[in-house]
Amino acid sequence: MRSRLYIWLRIYQVAAGLCDSATGVALVLMPAMTLHLMGIDAANSNLVWLSYIGAFVLAVGLSYFFPLMERGQTVGALAVWRMQWRISAMARTLIAAFIVWKFSTGELPWQWLEVAATDGCFALMQWTGLWRRWLKDVE
Repeated sequence: MRSRLYIWLRIYQVAAGLCDSATGVALVLMPAMTLHLMGIDAANSNLVWLSYIGAFVLAVGLSYFFPLMERGQTVGALAVWRMQWRISAMARTLIAAFIVWKFSTGELPWQWLEVAATDGCFALMQWTGLWRRWLKDVE
């Protein structure tokens, strides 16, 4: 029988993956509308670059599904899951820090702080989980 933590970790993987995947697709296909939904004026934005960034956001989102594709609870599955958490937590940490920095210099509007907060929360959860060895339950 699988533990509750293992089930919650799988739910987290799906939720985090869907969050970034949906945002990435939205930025790729309709960057102006995505910014509008965020409350950001798209008039001064380069929409091609926002779509380009959307491809990276989509890649991070899709990466959350790789650990779930591993068959069974094997050492390989644990290694894939840990590496995915490390890489995505690093990316999320850097993105959150970048947004806070650019907001503090007046280059980004406050609405971008929502992105920083979301990425920061996901990163904090993953760094905490790695430090506390939550993923040992995947074995």
